Amino acid sequence: MRIVLCLASEPKRFNEIKKCHEISPRILSKELKELEMNEVITRTEVNDNLKTVIYALTEHGNELIPIIMQLQKWGTEHRQKVLATM
Repeated sequence: MRIVLCLASEPKRFNEIKKCHEISPRILSKELKELEMNEVITRTEVNDNLKTVIYALTEHGNELIPIIMQLQKWGTEHRQKVLATM
């Protein structure tokens, strides 16, 4: 979910996503491959000398954003209710 939210504002390179996500490169790579396989993101190689790769949300990925935001809202509200009963 955090990768999708990280890409919500604009496409990003691997290291930019890594900064958003605070995850090991190996795990991030695995998650990106899975998201690409499920057509949530696209992986585009830019033809430059640096072999830059850009990740972006697909239409399906963009459809997830309001769902994720709603889940975050629910989680925050639920947490507040739980803490209020302690």
